Amino acid sequence: MVEQQRVHFQGLLGATGSLISTLAVQPLEVIKMVMIVKSNASNYRLTSAYGSVEYILINEGLNGFYRGLRPALVRNMSAGFLYFQMLSYVTSENRNVSQDFLASFFARGVSNFITNPILLIETRAEVPGYQYTSLWKTANTIAKQEGLMSFFKGGLTCSIKDSLFAGIYYVVYRKMHEIFLPAESGFSPSITFLSGMVAGLVGTCASHPFEILRARLQTNYYHDQMTIMQRFKSTYQNEGLYGFTKGLTPRLIRKPLANSISFLLVEHLNHILYGTQFHF
Repeated sequence: MVEQQRVHFQGLLGATGSLISTLAVQPLEVIKMVMIVKSNASNYRLTSAYGSVEYILINEGLNGFYRGLRPALVRNMSAGFLYFQMLSYVTSENRNVSQDFLASFFARGVSNFITNPILLIETRAEVPGYQYTSLWKTANTIAKQEGLMSFFKGGLTCSIKDSLFAGIYYVVYRKMHEIFLPAESGFSPSITFLSGMVAGLVGTCASHPFEILRARLQTNYYHDQMTIMQRFKSTYQNEGLYGFTKGLTPRLIRKPLANSISFLLVEHLNHILYGTQFHF
């Protein structure tokens, strides 16, 4: 019973961390979406972060940077709860790199697949010009116009993308802790945050090509049926290697920062309550 309570508590900490990090980095998510979905040959200026910021300011003002905030909060808090809960449940003190990778890989993959319907709504709401009213009204409109299965559009791509990120992130994060902060050294907020930022940078670079496909699939950017590999090939043929880096700049800030904030909060509270450096 005590163990179950501890696992649930890790989930609550994860949801709280996701709440704080989402509020902090949502503008970067909107900028990234503009760069991925809106930029093309006629809107080449939107391939840069500066051009995308200018576009949002001109068309929607400062409020435009917080498009999709409500579904983002619902989705990220739900995914954060599930991820940290599952990670706490499946991990143990005596494990190796491959076990760390697989534990985080599957925990993130499952949590993201479950919350994909909310992510689809969030993704569309974050694109300037999309008429978002509320979570339930948008869900109802999508269900009527595109069918219930559309809520899992891009789900496989999203699960691969975030699972890959999470697996790499957790391995690098733990290894940096082991190098710079031995278990007997106690808790260090600066080392924890720095480890998260470095791990986030590595994971973001590795997973970003899948983010391009995920965002475009969920905003109906594509009008044909292709496999993931065919989409990669098409992107390369039409946009070159640069096509796989669109939106990378704001994501290189947002993704590491969001995960660092979440892990820092979870680690800090675990240290206060349980006196451990790694409680999951």
